[in-house]
Amino acid sequence: MIRPFVYGKPVTKPYFVDREKETGLILDQIRSVKHGASTNLAVLGPRRVGKTSIIKNVMMGFDDKKIIPTFIDCFSMQSMHLHWDVSASSQAVRDSW
Repeated sequence: MIRPFVYGKPVTKPYFVDREKETGLILDQIRSVKHGASTNLAVLGPRRVGKTSIIKNVMMGFDDKKIIPTFIDCFSMQSMHLHWDVSASSQAVRDSW
């Protein structure tokens, strides 16, 4: 029997469904950069509700080469008071693209 849900890892289609509203909101924020907006976006929610899946699906479907959406996974960070160094931040941007 095929399980209707996948747990424990980000999902894509056919398992990624019914997130049009959330996906649209994120895409609107990203696209607003083209019109001069300065945008930072945080997706917050309880564990295992699909935050990473939403972000990764948006990034996979985003095709504007002038804007680089960046995903930084904060789960392993030990403190909210971390001092980011330039090389770590730029490596995260390169890895996400």
